[in-house]
Amino acid sequence: MNLFQRRFGIIAALLVLIAQAAAFRILQSKKADPPKREEQQAKMRSVEVLTVVPAAVNTEIDILGRILPYERVEIYSEVGGVMQRGAADFEEGISLANGAQLCRIDDTEPV
Repeated sequence: MNLFQRRFGIIAALLVLIAQAAAFRILQSKKADPPKREEQQAKMRSVEVLTVVPAAVNTEIDILGRILPYERVEIYSEVGGVMQRGAADFEEGISLANGAQLCRIDDTEPV
């Protein structure tokens, strides 16, 4: 690198720094003054304040619709016999506890 290229690089770097400083000062001078208190209060919105009191809340909603199950379960017997009532009455859509007796099978032979 010769002397001319070195001087040119230094001068170019100095010019870039001077240009940045000038741009910074121009942008700082154009910065808007902070709004005055009267202007801020004029822009404020009024709000309504309510006092919260304990009250009953309706947790049920009466609606019409159709419910689809996640999965369908089919129950079948691997032994022959007459199916008798279990501990729970079957109705569509009821939930049963884990291990609940669904039905009994009478496997005695009729006489």
